[in-house]
Amino acid sequence: MVQILGIGAAQAPNEITPKEYGQISGAQGVLPGGRAFRSVLPIDHIIKTANSGLLANRTIATHTPAELGNEAARSALAHAGIEMGDVKMIIGDSCSPVETTPSEGQRVGRLLEHKVAAFDIVSPACALVQMIDVVRRWKNVPRIVLGVSTNTPTLHTDYSSISEGWQFGDGAAAFVLSNKLPGKIEVEESEVHVQPEGQMSLTVDSLGALKYDPRVEEKYFLPFVTKFLSDFEGKLTDSTRFVSPPFESVYQVISDYCEKHGLPPALETFRSEGNMFGNSNLSALCVGFESLTAGDRCVVLALGAGLTFGHAVLTVKG
Repeated sequence: MVQILGIGAAQAPNEITPKEYGQISGAQGVLPGGRAFRSVLPIDHIIKTANSGLLANRTIATHTPAELGNEAARSALAHAGIEMGDVKMIIGDSCSPVETTPSEGQRVGRLLEHKVAAFDIVSPACALVQMIDVVRRWKNVPRIVLGVSTNTPTLHTDYSSISEGWQFGDGAAAFVLSNKLPGKIEVEESEVHVQPEGQMSLTVDSLGALKYDPRVEEKYFLPFVTKFLSDFEGKLTDSTRFVSPPFESVYQVISDYCEKHGLPPALETFRSEGNMFGNSNLSALCVGFESLTAGDRCVVLALGAGLTFGHAVLTVKG
């Protein structure tokens, strides 16, 4: 049985609010009330340039993806009470790498000063679910694995030409996995699959440039979530907690479902940090972990580019 020994997250330092978004020169779309996103770019740079000089952004960013990943990894290791030397493998993920090689896992390993087997499983939907599923199905997986998902999509968003820019934010999250040691969270089940139909509705190229058709939520994501929630109804208990994918319409459906069944609100971070691709759900679990108690069952839903769908059911042990 796969166990999560510890989790950790790292935020980008700069926050842009609805008021500031309205000041962006030539920005398309409106930042919904109560929403914000975080960026590794100076906010005054985004406001003045609408982020149109994409190639120059690396030179003024406060963090690279690997640097955010390094912070999240150290936080996860501390939470797990594990020394870096005990980690035998690093699985990385980034949809917005500075370069496509070496892997993000290797870059984070270098910053951790730990040379170990490292590779990436790029997961624009949910690294938490995808990495769990790989480790769970891998017969000879190392004793302790560090998973790190880190994304900086605001580096690649031109706010003067696309309307989806307000949805994305920068951040990182990490977790320590083991199928041999007892942990704080136990994985009950996990599943990931890809649906080719509609895959061009939400795409991310090799360096993080976005293509997003808002209709993807209504046409593909909402039917999947509605069916999943209906099928899962017989498994609900008073201790069930949902972790929402980073899409507003999906969050609203899950929120209505939770209210109907008397469950606490779904955990999420995309309203305060933005959609951070693969690490969004893991970041939400990190932020909400202190509100969980032993016996709580967290249902994590994964939706994203590909089109990728999946879920994991986790039991909090303490």
